[in-house]
Amino acid sequence: MFTTISGFDASPIRLHDSGFDDSDKVTFAVVRWLSPHPNATLRDKQKRPVCSPPLEYNHALWQFSKVGRTRDSFYGRSLERQLHLFDGSNQDDRRENAMSHSLAFYGLVRLESIETFINVTPVPDDPNTFLETITLPFDQKSI
Repeated sequence: MFTTISGFDASPIRLHDSGFDDSDKVTFAVVRWLSPHPNATLRDKQKRPVCSPPLEYNHALWQFSKVGRTRDSFYGRSLERQLHLFDGSNQDDRRENAMSHSLAFYGLVRLESIETFINVTPVPDDPNTFLETITLPFDQKSI
C-alpha cells in the first residue's frame, strides 16, 4: 500500500520547498516489517535467516515483527468503531482478525530508499510466517 503526504517539513529531511501544489508531495510505501523466524538459527552471507534442511539452499524463514505492546486503538470503543475494516462474517470473527494485527509493526518507507524486493509466500496454517525464495546464482559454466 502507498500513501502520499504533502505540505510539511520533516527535518532533517526536507520533503518540499513551499506551498501545497502537486510538486510538493512525497509518496511512502506502508510496510509491515519482518523479523527472522526463531526456528531459523543459521544465516547466509547476506544475514538472511536460512531454513533448516532440505530448504536451506534456497529459502529463508521470516515472521511478522511485533511491537512491544498492544496499541491503544485496539482497546474498547476505538476498536469497536473500526471493526468493519477487518475481514470476517460476523463481529466476533472481525474482532479476532483485528486482534491478530494488534502487535503488528508497520512503517513508512520512502520509495527511493527501497533497494530490493523479496519473493515470499505464507506458510500454510501459519499466516505470520513466510518463506522467502532466494534466487540461486548460476555459474556460467553450468549453463
